[in-house]
Amino acid sequence: MTTYEPSLGSTRVNIFAFGSPFGDDSIGWRLAERLNEVRLPSDIGLCVQQLDRPILTLTQRLEPEVPTLIVDAMVSGQQPLGSLQEFTLTQLPDALAQLSSHGYGLLASLQLANALGRLPAICLILAIEINPQSKPAGPLCQTLAQRLAPLSEQVLARARQLAHEPSNAL
Repeated sequence: MTTYEPSLGSTRVNIFAFGSPFGDDSIGWRLAERLNEVRLPSDIGLCVQQLDRPILTLTQRLEPEVPTLIVDAMVSGQQPLGSLQEFTLTQLPDALAQLSSHGYGLLASLQLANALGRLPAICLILAIEINPQSKPAGPLCQTLAQRLAPLSEQVLARARQLAHEPSNAL
């Protein structure tokens, strides 16, 4: 976990990246690692965390007053490999709502957080399209590896937007 404190006048943003250390499902973790390696701008406050089981960890770490981005892999079959889609909780597609490789799925975790009063007012899911035939024990595919830099820039840009304009972010 890496935390960058916000400068005066900006808001902290939490980024939770789900995945595993293996295959295309590791895209969230690889993106978090990249965000933790690059020199981040000092005008935003970020807390970037890698998580593997949403139901066990996400509900504990959510902060209702902190805008939150959740990054996870998605298999929709509708988007190009490595594309990034943004969803609110009410827009969450079936691909992310069902049980996942993480045990209970992301939707169940967010519903639990909501029931416990821990769901942030601003909570966006950033889903990265992966290959449904990805080998779970294999490496990250070359296409996704090549998309890491632009994906991290997209996530960082969205975090900046949330930090500077939280009331207009959605």
